[in-house]
Amino acid sequence: MDIRKLILTNGFTIKELLKIKTRYLSKKRIVCRYDEKIQEGRSFDRFILLVAELCRSGFFWIYLSLMILTPFAFFLVSIEAGCLMLVVWLLPILNDFFLRSWVAEFNIKTIVKLSILRMRMRWYKIKPPEED
Repeated sequence: MDIRKLILTNGFTIKELLKIKTRYLSKKRIVCRYDEKIQEGRSFDRFILLVAELCRSGFFWIYLSLMILTPFAFFLVSIEAGCLMLVVWLLPILNDFFLRSWVAEFNIKTIVKLSILRMRMRWYKIKPPEED
């Protein structure tokens, strides 16, 4: 699948894409000069893939908690224990999304969409660009 088509079908709003583009332009001014032509590895779509790679670990907690807590679900017999398991399952995920949104200065919805984009990149076997 084409990288641009993958980004456009991920569900980003115009406002989110403009915020990512503003971040891209500020980073580009630091790394490149104004008169320098942008290389292929530093294009906007590659920047989005790089940011998605950096924001992906929120779903790591989902995989980890599903692997650890699923065997214990068979032993749960009460609703209170099920609610406790749900809270224990959601706290690390929400904590990671809040932390990443604070560091990256994006909304939590944008961080979740970037994480979903990273999962789709893995599905379509698209390698993320390397950091400079």
